[in-house]
This record gives sequence, structure tokens and C-alpha cells, in this order.
Amino acid sequence: MDFFNTFILTLFGVLGSIVVGSMVAYVINRFNFKSKKLILFIYFAVSVVPMEISQVSTFKIIDNLGLYNTRLAPILLYIGADVLMIYMYMQALEKIPKELDRAAMLEGANYFQIYRNVIFPLLKPVTISVIMIKMISIYNDFYIPFLYMPDMNLQTVSTTLFKFIGPYEIQWHVICAAIIISIIPMLVFFIFLQKHIYDGITSGSIK
Repeated sequence: MDFFNTFILTLFGVLGSIVVGSMVAYVINRFNFKSKKLILFIYFAVSVVPMEISQVSTFKIIDNLGLYNTRLAPILLYIGADVLMIYMYMQALEKIPKELDRAAMLEGANYFQIYRNVIFPLLKPVTISVIMIKMISIYNDFYIPFLYMPDMNLQTVSTTLFKFIGPYEIQWHVICAAIIISIIPMLVFFIFLQKHIYDGITSGSIK
């Protein structure tokens, strides 16, 4: 059950954050508006503030929405795009000519269709890198599932490992065996996609 819960959180958290991150980067890169710099500043400002500082207000919001002790609570928190993701997408967008946007507009496409049919497919290398980075982050996360999903039926891989740590005894042999088993999915995923991951990091780096 812990692997199933981890899979659900990872799947929807990664997919949601990719959509949000790529859209934010697309809007910031392609459009000029007054609050553009403010949005970037807010993302950078939030990134330097420890997550624990804002957890009281975040917890109250989640609880008032009736999402406490559900899988949806951590998924919503994971969906938020971070600065690294937006930065990688923005750097990749710099290499995509804006003439493609204009050509699509001449064909009658609106902005969303341009993003979905033209821009996003060209962001595939960066998207694969973002998937791997975000997947590892969510898969290994302990704090958010432990805080927002205390129910025994909603345990994840990381919170399940914590059960083997007691006040007087730590079952190291069980923990080590479980850790080895838990890293296998991420290791296999990385081996198969390492070429795309390196290409994505390179395409999203500074020119």
C-alpha cells in the first residue's frame, strides 16, 4: 500500500508541476506585462524561505479545505512549480524561435494551442529532466506525507521506513533492506532515461 500511495503522489505531483511550470515559463518568456518581474521575484523569494516557516498557515488552509488526511493535500503542495523548474524551461524557451508562434497564429491557433501543439513538444528534453528531478524529490519526501497523511492506510515509502525507528531500538537490518528495495524504481528509471536527462540539463543551462 505504501508503494501505491507513493506512486499516486509522485504521478500526479509530477504531472501537475510540469503543466504549471511549463505554462508559467511560457507566459513569462513569451509575453510582456507589468507584473512579469514581480512574479519572478516572488518565485525567487519563496525559494529562499524555509518551507517549515509557512507550514502553520499552509496547514490551516489544507485543513479548512477538508483535505487533511487525504492524498490530495500533498498532491496540491507538490504541484507548485519551483524556481529551478521554471528557470530550466525559460532557458529552453529562449532557443525556440518566436517565429514558430507567429506561424501558428497565422494558421488560426490561439495561445493555448500554440503552447500545447508547438511549444510543449519542443520542450521534451527539459521535461524529462524535470520529471526525474521532481520524481526523486517527491519519492524521497518524508515531511509532507508525514504531516498531512498520518492515517496508516496513507503511508508512503519514506513514512513506512520511519515506523522501524523506535525510542529504544532501531531495526537497522529491516531499514537497510527496505531502502535498497525502495531505490530500485528510481535507479531503473534513471538508467533508461539518463541520456535524455543530460540533454535536458544541457539545453536548460546558461548559454
